Amino acid sequence: MAEPQSPRKPTATKPASKPKPRRVRAPRERTAIRELAPTLGKDLQKMSHLLQALILSEPNVTQKKELRKQLTAVLDVTAQLVDRNVGDVTDLYRRSTEAVEQANSQIIQAMQELGEVAATIDAIAQAVDLLAELAAMAP
Repeated sequence: MAEPQSPRKPTATKPASKPKPRRVRAPRERTAIRELAPTLGKDLQKMSHLLQALILSEPNVTQKKELRKQLTAVLDVTAQLVDRNVGDVTDLYRRSTEAVEQANSQIIQAMQELGEVAATIDAIAQAVDLLAELAAMAP
C-alpha cells in the first residue's frame, strides 16, 4: 500500500524587480595593455636594477665581483640588442647618441665634482627624452 503524499505548499511569488543594470567597464586603450605586458626590454631593465640592488646588499666581496660580471654581461647584451634593432640612419638616432655621450661625460665629471649633479641630471633627462622619441619610432 502506498503512503499518501503530503500536499505541496504553494511557493510565494516575488514581486517583479527591476533588472540590475550591468556594469559596463570603459574600454582600455591598447597602449595601457601593452604597457602592462611583459617585454624583454622591461625584463632586462628589471634584471639590471635587481642585480644592482643585490650587489649593494651582498656582504661577500667575491660574490659581489661575480654579480658585477653578471651585470656587465646583461648590460652588454642589452647594448647589442639596441644596436641591432634600432635604425642608425636617422637624424634622431644621431642626436640621441650624441645626447647619451654628453650625458655620460657629465656623469663622469659629476662623480669627480659632486657639485655638478644638477647639470648632469638635466643632461640625462635630455638624453632620455630623445631615446624615448627614438623608441617610439622603432618597429
